[in-house]
Amino acid sequence: MATTINADTSTGGAIVTGDTSGILGLQAAGTTLVTIGGKTVALGTAVGLTADSATLGGLSYPTSDGSNGQAILTNGSGTLTFGAAGISTGKAIAMAIVFG
Repeated sequence: MATTINADTSTGGAIVTGDTSGILGLQAAGTTLVTIGGKTVALGTAVGLTADSATLGGLSYPTSDGSNGQAILTNGSGTLTFGAAGISTGKAIAMAIVFG
């Protein structure tokens, strides 16, 4: 079980039910969106996550999509960006010849 906050679509209010488990659940129209307990945050299957920025596991992710042909690069200090993959066409051909 969990303490659950459910958005009530008929009244525009919230329905709160609870227990002593220490787990918090957020629902909309009876569908679980997020469950939080201990060190775990679980998203429901109907949830899309949108954020202006994200840092996960010490890595700062880009805030926008890269261009066609770009790769995700790191600066070695935890910041990820999009940029050229760092290999020229000539080097790619040479590597293909050497490594098959």
